[in-house]
Amino acid sequence: MRFSRLPFALMCLSIAVTAQQVNREVQNVRGGDRPQAESKPKKELSAEERKAAASMLKATEPEARALPPELRAYALQQIARGYSQIEPAKAPAILADAFTATLSIESDDKFTKNALQRDILFQLLALDHTKVNELLPQAEDQPRSEVTRELIRRAVRAKKLDEAADLIEQVSRTTEFPYGEGAELMAAFPKEEAWRRSALFSQALASYAGHEHKKMMLGNGFAEMIASNWRDLAPEQVEQGIDAVLKQAKENDQKATVSLASGSGNQARFDTVYEFRLFQLLPILREIDKGKAEGILRDQQTVSGMLARYPNGQESLSPRPQKGGPDPRGPRGGMSMMVNMPDQNGSQPSQRPPQIDEAQAWQTQADRIVASVDQDPKQALAQAQTLPMKMQSMGNRPIRADALRGIAASTIKSNPTVAKQAVADMLKATQDLEPQDQARELVEAAKLYLKLEDEDTAKRMLDSATSKANDAIKADANAEDPNQALKAYWPSAAAWQGILRTAEKISPAYAQKLGAEISDDEIRVVAQIALADELAGAPAGRVIVSEKHAKSKSNFTMMTTEDDDD
Repeated sequence: MRFSRLPFALMCLSIAVTAQQVNREVQNVRGGDRPQAESKPKKELSAEERKAAASMLKATEPEARALPPELRAYALQQIARGYSQIEPAKAPAILADAFTATLSIESDDKFTKNALQRDILFQLLALDHTKVNELLPQAEDQPRSEVTRELIRRAVRAKKLDEAADLIEQVSRTTEFPYGEGAELMAAFPKEEAWRRSALFSQALASYAGHEHKKMMLGNGFAEMIASNWRDLAPEQVEQGIDAVLKQAKENDQKATVSLASGSGNQARFDTVYEFRLFQLLPILREIDKGKAEGILRDQQTVSGMLARYPNGQESLSPRPQKGGPDPRGPRGGMSMMVNMPDQNGSQPSQRPPQIDEAQAWQTQADRIVASVDQDPKQALAQAQTLPMKMQSMGNRPIRADALRGIAASTIKSNPTVAKQAVADMLKATQDLEPQDQARELVEAAKLYLKLEDEDTAKRMLDSATSKANDAIKADANAEDPNQALKAYWPSAAAWQGILRTAEKISPAYAQKLGAEISDDEIRVVAQIALADELAGAPAGRVIVSEKHAKSKSNFTMMTTEDDDD
């Protein structure tokens, strides 16, 4: 799993808890968050392993094809993931069938259809570029846009700048300008082609001015395009762009609060989008027209105070690489951004819910503790015990267990004694969690014990996880308030896939023995496919865990990228 110290660090998380009238989005503003073509060095398989993986994939395919369209699309995509490692020629046709299955989905759940099509097309992109272009016109708007944006990024990286410009033009005809990709293309233009940079920026500005932006774009909007390229544009163009962003932000009557936190613990909070945009853009405007910037700032006490503390605004919290090193337009250092918006029914919270500030403060503290483990492992271990067991405003995230897991992962080689204690404390911190959370943490503990070369204890963890995962299936299927998300995205399904993937590292026979205990036939199929993929050396890719409950009116969706377990 990709994580810096804590698993939460690279999660893209969205939660809507209607009962509390809270919607929020959390995003880390750092390099590597955007969809990338899947790449992982292939596991060196023995002939026996290759044969076993192929046999298992072949055995699960008929069951996968008999599933309802949504599950069929998911299952076939995962089968193709395994084949891409051992028999790549088979994978494109299976992915095409998976995509075709999505066209038969009748559910009103747009998220599921979009997510399935997006993941299928991204996986296919690594195998058959031509086939992607054939299927793309049939895709929903969101996945079609995401894939096209990836095609733009690939063209930029390949120095096919004309092709990238043409793709941007295509996107802009049907939807808003792709600002993140446009920023990359601007940065890629040779210095002597300043006119192309200027023309592209003008195109982006016209698109931005022609669209209303009530919801804030996180990370890759027009304001970020200005921030990353302003030094290479004419000052009057930069000023026009800043004026356009500030105008829309000031006219935005939708209440929102924005919080920023750097990896080092520095924080900035704003009660309106306008205040945040001032913090982000006034340092740039000050370089162009100091008098104008100071005039705007005169009546903005909150922003004035923040800029006194962080003179370069967002750049102070999350600096880009310095000139003379890598590209100064490159990815920023780690920074998280949290946006709290009104609920979808239009209700406006009278004030910022305190649990939002509390959650971010605790997360920052947890990050700090794990980051300090190299200096003093025992102290980090003690400090982790001061963290709350879980944070409701983070989807009941077990924040103490996560921190202890981070400590264990960081000390396995350097201080195994501390690592073992951290895992033991982590398990104690999960005892009062819901079954699906306990199952997940038991799987993570098993992975750590395997790295500590304690196979017997790892097996005990996985044996315990099986009953918790079946309890989680009962909770997901609860007739009074069932989980309405795609079954493959249920927490219980994710738990079982994690159990079998981890058990395979001990032995395929042991994993198959555990798989026989799965209490739901459809979850058994997708979990068996995950086992086959693990045996084939295929990464899990993007993992989605989702809960959607009509009666309790609560939704939770978590996405992680798991390319490997190192």
